[in-house]
Amino acid sequence: MILRKPYAILIKNFKLIHIVLAILMGYLFYKTNMILSFLNEYLSSVATTITNEVTNSLFGPLLVVAITFVILGSLIILSLMHFKDKPIKFYIYNILCYLILAVFYYVSFSIIKSLEVGLVDVRILKVIHDLTIVVLAFQIFGLIFVIVRATGFDIKSFDFKKDLEELNISSSDNEEFEVELELDTDRLKRKINKKFRHAKYIYIENKLLINIIGSILCSILFFAIYLNVGVYNKTFKLNEAFKTNQFIFNFTGSYHTKYDYAGKEIKKDYEIVAVRLKIRKLYNQDLTLQTGKFYLDVDGRKFYHTTNYKDRLFDLGTTYMSQQISNEFTTYLLVFEIPKSLIDKKMILRYSDTNSDIIKIDVTPSDLNKEQEGTDASLTETLNFENSILNTTSIKINSYELASSFKINYNYCLNSETCYESIEYLKSGTNSNYSTILLKINGDIVSDEPISKVIDLFDFIQYFGKIRYEINGEYKTMDMSLLEVTPKKTKTENFYIEVISELENADKVDILFNIRNKIYTYHLK
Repeated sequence: MILRKPYAILIKNFKLIHIVLAILMGYLFYKTNMILSFLNEYLSSVATTITNEVTNSLFGPLLVVAITFVILGSLIILSLMHFKDKPIKFYIYNILCYLILAVFYYVSFSIIKSLEVGLVDVRILKVIHDLTIVVLAFQIFGLIFVIVRATGFDIKSFDFKKDLEELNISSSDNEEFEVELELDTDRLKRKINKKFRHAKYIYIENKLLINIIGSILCSILFFAIYLNVGVYNKTFKLNEAFKTNQFIFNFTGSYHTKYDYAGKEIKKDYEIVAVRLKIRKLYNQDLTLQTGKFYLDVDGRKFYHTTNYKDRLFDLGTTYMSQQISNEFTTYLLVFEIPKSLIDKKMILRYSDTNSDIIKIDVTPSDLNKEQEGTDASLTETLNFENSILNTTSIKINSYELASSFKINYNYCLNSETCYESIEYLKSGTNSNYSTILLKINGDIVSDEPISKVIDLFDFIQYFGKIRYEINGEYKTMDMSLLEVTPKKTKTENFYIEVISELENADKVDILFNIRNKIYTYHLK
């Protein structure tokens, strides 16, 4: 095979190559300056999230193309200058400079991209801001040199022709040379060994430079892999936020259960997977969540959000039912009904964004089926429901009293000036199955997060509590539903609950709270 050496054509197009390099380097200088302007504006304003369009305007595929061609063009000119025994220091500088610039762009992109879903430490942004100024300074030097070469203006002689003449195009630059295609294995082995020896000598003589270039290339490869795996194709984990075109989500937990809040089986041979998401909108417009864009991928099968069990899962959270999404983070449940046989399979929650991106969330639901013992407390003590789904909730009962009736004093007022002391008597209702009395309780409930359907302590006891008592050495559980008897004439801080009359003679009285798979006990007596 006959090939021709490329040096003559490179020398003839020396100026054109530098013009192309100048254009590409000028474009990269412009993009770096855009990043600096953005950081200046962001650091001088109120910190907030940014839109996807801002990131796309600062970075893009053309950035990668430009850097690649600048490095390749510099390598080509470097080989030409080295072959003609001309100075090569600038081109080595230019290659190193743009390799470092590539790393800088990757780091800047990942940090600015994270501003789409949350705030970034201002100290990190200031470091990137200062690095941007340094990078611009390095770019200016290289850009001026290349423009001089591209325009033919030589600072020393004001005559660029001398540069080309010094390259000295000779017949050897354009001569043909023969390439043998016959394979001699022994000769090939000798050549390979010779090349290895030469490579070893070259490495020893240029160890520092090669190590620097190798480190930079490895860094670029590392960041490319990181962006591909950790940014573009990332699978989000627990307590990680992610952003779509309209919303910001934060995955805060998931559960699987076959029971409702009262311990009743929901559906035979099926389990419920509930995913908790904190959601807020990005724009000031009326927005609802399109739940059809979410599906739970379980072993290759798709399951979609259902609202059929909202009243039976309220203790896990508020099931999403087309509520308006607010500007503040609000927690909603996405509920999926799946066959029991698939509960141990790998689960991925997928969301199809409007820009065709598929966002993936790794769902490993906690098992709420296995019953466990929780903590207990006695009268006047605080019972914390820690390590349960109501982790931030606690109750305290200050006093209790059992009686067939209670007298409540209040003021009956004819007008703002005339009032009379009055009395209202509270009695239990008529229950055909049980003889009943009233249980008077004074206490309160504290929770950092609101519990759907629960307004006060009685609601909490009604939905989650069950009264257990011991009489004559035998433990019994009250089967009748709890009913609150409220005064009609006035408001009171006490709660009056209709209970079975047998409690009046009980040796021990407890309230058992079944918070999904954990049993907590409050000892009244």
